[in-house]
Amino acid sequence: MRGNFKIFCLSGLLIVFSYNTAGQTCRGRCGDVLEKCSCHATCMSLMSCCADYNQSCFQVMPYSSSMLGGKALRILGLDLHPHGQLLCRFKGEILRDGFIDADGRAYCISPLLYETGWIPFDVSTDGIKFDRSAQYFSVHPSKADPAYKVTLVNATQWQYYGTPNVAGRLEFTWNSSLISAEKVNIELCLKWDVLEENLPNFLNELIDCPCTLAQARADTGRFHTDYSCDIERGSVCTYHPGCVHCVRAIHASPIHGSGQQCCYDSTGALVLTGDSVGGSTPDRAHDWGSPPYIKPPRVPGYSHWLYDVMSFYYCCLWSPHCHIYLKRRPSSGCQNYRPPRAGVVLGDPHFITFDGLRYTFNGKGEYYLVSSPAKGLSVQARTEQVKLKNGESTFEVNGLSESTRVYVFSPSPGKVTVIFSSGVGVEVRLYEGTMAVTVLLPGEFYNHTQGLFGSMNSDPSDDLTTQLGEVISSADATLEEIFTFGASWNISKNSSLFTYDSEHLLDTYNIPPSHDPTFVPAFTLPESLDDPLVADMLTMCYGEGSQFCKYDTLTTRDLTVGNATLKAYQKHQALLHALKPVVSCGWLPTPRNGRKNGTDYLEVSTLSFACNKGYIMYGSAERTCLSDGTWTGDQPFCITDDEVGFVLGAVGSLLALVTVGIIISLQNRKQKSERKDKPIQMVNQQQPC
Repeated sequence: MRGNFKIFCLSGLLIVFSYNTAGQTCRGRCGDVLEKCSCHATCMSLMSCCADYNQSCFQVMPYSSSMLGGKALRILGLDLHPHGQLLCRFKGEILRDGFIDADGRAYCISPLLYETGWIPFDVSTDGIKFDRSAQYFSVHPSKADPAYKVTLVNATQWQYYGTPNVAGRLEFTWNSSLISAEKVNIELCLKWDVLEENLPNFLNELIDCPCTLAQARADTGRFHTDYSCDIERGSVCTYHPGCVHCVRAIHASPIHGSGQQCCYDSTGALVLTGDSVGGSTPDRAHDWGSPPYIKPPRVPGYSHWLYDVMSFYYCCLWSPHCHIYLKRRPSSGCQNYRPPRAGVVLGDPHFITFDGLRYTFNGKGEYYLVSSPAKGLSVQARTEQVKLKNGESTFEVNGLSESTRVYVFSPSPGKVTVIFSSGVGVEVRLYEGTMAVTVLLPGEFYNHTQGLFGSMNSDPSDDLTTQLGEVISSADATLEEIFTFGASWNISKNSSLFTYDSEHLLDTYNIPPSHDPTFVPAFTLPESLDDPLVADMLTMCYGEGSQFCKYDTLTTRDLTVGNATLKAYQKHQALLHALKPVVSCGWLPTPRNGRKNGTDYLEVSTLSFACNKGYIMYGSAERTCLSDGTWTGDQPFCITDDEVGFVLGAVGSLLALVTVGIIISLQNRKQKSERKDKPIQMVNQQQPC
């Protein structure tokens, strides 16, 4: 799915998408920006619309509705005769009669869909030509208008039914006037286990869970908080006892559209179903659905409810058969998990590359933060001067963009996270008026990046490579050489992904060069002891990141700005620590008739095993996870004395049988050899030379 939209956060974060367009008509091109005119909604204010824009395109209100349908979408700018004709066509195939009210206002009723995202539709006023088009946004069922939802009587009882001290009669109500059918069927999945047996195996294509809670919370490009078990909201993990936080994979698996859930205990360790019923469980159907939607198991919301949620209720809450559910939904572990790499631009602005190189670049214009043609990734940034109260100026990163499918979250004020289908994450945070932008890249981008964040190859020495391929040594690069490097990564007009939808943006960025060659920043600022600001600055700016803190304080003449830069730097260092790779040796089972002490399967962890009374252990009583991902020792077993005698007797008898078998075999070989030799000797005797 592709579309155009913007997100602003104080200093102007901008996420945009671009289209490749041709032709100068808006028929079938609504929302596009063409070469010589525009079919984008902003063309009205810019007075740059194609001649047939008003005849080809329209806007709707509201612009979004539930995928359940039934919402009246007002067609703006289209007034018809109250007794006129209106036919609505969704996705080029779903036909619905529109209606016109007494004032001539036209409406289309959104249909029942099995997908989320931007839905194209067009209208006809003669029943033949569908010559006007628009889009509206179909949202997840959880976003449906409350008036159209079923009301659970005592929702808490419904949610926690089957957990300790929660039982009784379950009831729900709904507005019967909204349903024309005489009967409503309500079913429970009684044959779920049999059904699962005949469905394809989806477990092998799932992304592995992060090994630690810190990794799970930091890998925001691939995992998102599961609000039913959220440490930020008090860790009420009803369905995952013993856990404090869970996350879910943002993207569905590629073939079967499945989801992944990962849960962690108070020590930060991944909890597995092999050790606890509260462990991490995968989902056959991703809750958000997955393209092409339409059919199970890809329908948003409902497929997940059918295959995973309802079965969990029936097996684990409403009956004592949770072992059946966990057999079909075992934890995936984390042996194959690889954390992403992170680069950041913060403060005025300062850069830390994916390989850890730190530098300052104060260019004015639009630049590539990350460019990866091989992976189809382009993250672009816009910088501009911001006037301060004292009339001086500084820089802040003002925009990012990339053209691909995205999810956008705003988990808290001052924070926006953009997740791309490739697993790339872009985080934007505000620190007291300044901005920090972090880009997270999964391992697939290793050796496939260039731009201001450098080449992600674990070698910081080549991160200052210009767009023409010239490598500037990072060990002895001057501030002027670094500025030249940064300026080389300005974007061309043809490759820009920004929308210039105001006179200011047109005059400042679209018409002039994308890098302002006339602007020369202050490369260094003296720390004069006569400066009354310096003493407080030195008290505040110390330790790692102090140089960035000092620079921004002196540039802006504001201790608050310098402190915000230092906080952003420290936050990035904490992120890098959280994403530090760890080694997992994988789950070890508890021996039958025995015990396992410990559930940490990471490097240097040691698990001990013991047998119940009356049983003797064979194998290793302790096993340690090594740095190569293997366990020391052998799998332990617990057996009784009688079983030992039986086993030893059986072993002795087997050895005896093997010995007899070997003797018989050797004797047979000897006899066969003798039989072969004797006839030959007889022939030789009868036929002399």
